[in-house]
Amino acid sequence: MAKEMGISFGRNRFKWKNFSIPLSFVIFEHPTFLGHFNSHIYQIGLNKKLMYTAKDKVLKDIIRHELAHLFCFLTHGRTVDDHGVEFREICRNFGWDESVYRAYMNVENENDKIEGDLKSEKIIERIKKLLNLASSENKHEAELATIKANQLLLKHNLEHINSQNEEEDVVVKRVLEGSRKTSKHQAIYEILTTFHVQPVFNHGRGHFYLEILGDRVNVEIADYIANYLDLELEHLWKMAQKENEGLKGLANKNSFFEGMAQGYKEKMREQKTQIDSKALVLLKKDLEKKSEVVYSSLRYTSSKGSSKGSEGRKIGKNMGRDLSFRQGIDKKQKSGTGLLSWLK
Repeated sequence: MAKEMGISFGRNRFKWKNFSIPLSFVIFEHPTFLGHFNSHIYQIGLNKKLMYTAKDKVLKDIIRHELAHLFCFLTHGRTVDDHGVEFREICRNFGWDESVYRAYMNVENENDKIEGDLKSEKIIERIKKLLNLASSENKHEAELATIKANQLLLKHNLEHINSQNEEEDVVVKRVLEGSRKTSKHQAIYEILTTFHVQPVFNHGRGHFYLEILGDRVNVEIADYIANYLDLELEHLWKMAQKENEGLKGLANKNSFFEGMAQGYKEKMREQKTQIDSKALVLLKKDLEKKSEVVYSSLRYTSSKGSSKGSEGRKIGKNMGRDLSFRQGIDKKQKSGTGLLSWLK
């Protein structure tokens, strides 16, 4: 493919008009999308089912199709239609015909032939019910439900590690994105670490993404938690302002979100038993190993805190200890994708 394009490709960059352009590939899961190009981070995604259902020619045409989007972006920016005249011209310049223009039409939908992971789905459903119970007004019932949910998740992860399944997928999922990372996003990052996933901030041109890595069950639960918190933390901030007239300003808001994460994590630590702590060490090592495979130069991030907004932090910390997740995990079906093991 490099020869037919006349482009010199390296491991994760290529040369174009005296520029060195980054390029990465990921495998994702989605019921209908077969491929995508992300212009913010120069990334091409390919649907996992292509590996099982597409012939080599079709797979190559889909890769060509997404590469055409890349070069259309390099040439014209975001000013042209996705599959317009300019896109077709790029394809013709590389000697690609109609099969590339319409590559996304060449694979039949195989969804009905693919069986879901029933065991994982049952565990997610049980944890979903426990998370709903954890929002009970009965404090004792809520605490028991939270503990039970964590124990179930812990048991699942330990069984997964002990099974030593070498072909296990490492799931990476993009859960949040925006033009600027804020203290709220950092708070969500911190809270997600309690769900046995590794959150990662990924930055592109004027854009950021929050991704999570881990076992499929953990990622699905953490995905729901992230999207729930994105709205709920803003709601709780407004509620705190109504109950505390002097709670104003960006410094207090930032500290409030930081306090929310601190309060929730403290509550989770208090619920861990001595036996759990040994198991958590195993899970942490396993997650670090998986993270190194996907993110070879991963840098861990944490909130440094600030002396400003101490009132907001105190109030946020108290509310964080009462934080619960009221909705079902499957309430919202996003168009986002689950990325599986980055291609090197």
